[in-house]
Amino acid sequence: MQIKRMLVPVEISELGRQTIEHAAEIAERFGAALDVLHVWRPPGFGTPTAELLLWTLDYDPVQVERERAERRALEQMIASSVGKNAAKIGIRFAVGSVADSIVRTAEDGYDLIVLAAQRRSKLGARLHSSVTARVTRTAPCAVMVIHVDVEEAAAPALIEQTHPAPKVPVL
Repeated sequence: MQIKRMLVPVEISELGRQTIEHAAEIAERFGAALDVLHVWRPPGFGTPTAELLLWTLDYDPVQVERERAERRALEQMIASSVGKNAAKIGIRFAVGSVADSIVRTAEDGYDLIVLAAQRRSKLGARLHSSVTARVTRTAPCAVMVIHVDVEEAAAPALIEQTHPAPKVPVL
């Protein structure tokens, strides 16, 4: 199997940082190009009509600002994962269902998708494995699932540094 292009879907967290680190090592061994994908699922507005309206807009200022902030966060995360090799890694964004967005992006000529699976309790595994299962069943290319051990406390700290929570008035 010839691997020239790899896609690594990540969330902005310690798990994502370690996934990039492992995927970069794999890409280097194969001499493959590596792209990091971050999928954002916008919050629902409660009605199908409102959500349909959102998807028909050509310009969504909330999405544009969110993408800018997440691009900065991803660039920092990539730099902390691979250091000077960060310039070799591409960044892609998608909006919508996580599994569907990964598969659609992979259709752009990727040879391998690298997904991370965090070791969890049985209940946690059932709740979080649906994306991995859907991607492995429907992907147009090979899928590699790597197990990454990350302490749960590490992820919120990274997210908070890169993605400050919006201030919402308390009633």
